[in-house]
Order: sequence, then C-alpha cells, then structure tokens
Amino acid sequence: MNSERTSPTPHRSLAQRLRTLSVAVQVLCIIGAVAAVSMALSPLWNAQHLLSNDYSCAGNSLLSKLSGPPTFETLQRMVLVNVPVLVVQCALLWQLWGLFAEFRAGRLFSDKALQCWQRWGWGVAALAVLQPMERAAMWVAVTLQNPPGQRVLTVSLGTDDYPLILLALVFVALARVMREAARAAQENEGFV
Repeated sequence: MNSERTSPTPHRSLAQRLRTLSVAVQVLCIIGAVAAVSMALSPLWNAQHLLSNDYSCAGNSLLSKLSGPPTFETLQRMVLVNVPVLVVQCALLWQLWGLFAEFRAGRLFSDKALQCWQRWGWGVAALAVLQPMERAAMWVAVTLQNPPGQRVLTVSLGTDDYPLILLALVFVALARVMREAARAAQENEGFV
C-alpha cells in the first residue's frame, strides 16, 4: 500500500488567486462608492432616522436639540457637511481600485501599486481626522435653524477614531517598507 498522498487538484498560483481577489475587491469598490454617495445624500430622505440615531452625544440625540422639524435648508446643510468625508471615501476607493488593478496584472511591487498603498494609508488618516470634525459640523449645521441661544456645538471622539489613525499609519509604513524592498530587489537583479 502506497502511503504517499498526492493532491488531486494542483494549487492555483498566487497570480491567479490575486486576479480573483482583485475582481472581488473592485466590485466591492463600486458598491462602496454607490453606498457612500447614497449615505451622503441620505439626509434628503432619511433625516429623522439620522438625527435620532447616528448623531448623538452623551445620550442626547441631535433630533432632540431641534426646535422644530428639520427645514429643507437644514437638510441641504447636512448634505454639504457630508461632502468632505464623501470625497475622501471615494478617493480611498479609487486607490483600492488602482492597487488591485496592479495586483490583477501581476505587478505586486510596481511604483503605482506602492503609491496606491501609501495614498490609501494617508487617506484613511484623513478620514480619521475628518470624521470627528464632520460630527461637530453636523451639530452646528442642524441646530442653525434654532433661535440664538439654542444652537449647539458638540465635539466627540468615537471609539474607532484613534485605532483608525493607527491603522492608517501602519499602511503608510508598510508602503514605505514595500517600496524599499522593491528597490532592493531591483538592485539585486542588477547583480545577477
């Protein structure tokens, strides 16, 4: 009896696995872009839910701080407050799209791939800084419809803001390390 075992199906190559993953990530980038735009515009059709659930601080919902129902001007201000975060989110998705396009083409350490890695890291850092600012701006934008003395500015840091900055810096550092590794590999190829 032969004790050797052979694999009935050979393992797919790294390039083929990355091609499959790249297509999946790019599809998710498209879905993410549509979702980001929808969420940025959602105050126009879902303001009550956003104001009562998404923007709260110390147990107080933003809706409870309004002197009346949100006006159309308030809804417009809410959409405008969302624009900077939307721009960064779309830029992040664009960088992921570019990174995985390079991976799909088999160019794991190309200049473009490494630039996408680094830009993605800095974009995540920008998002981590923008999100608390967006929350504060939303309180101002919404309560501007209140009479003077009843307008509110609330600044809050979420539990995911700090780890998001750390994650961003890890990706920036990884991109730098990968760039150095790619440079060293090219130098070594020159010696062979």
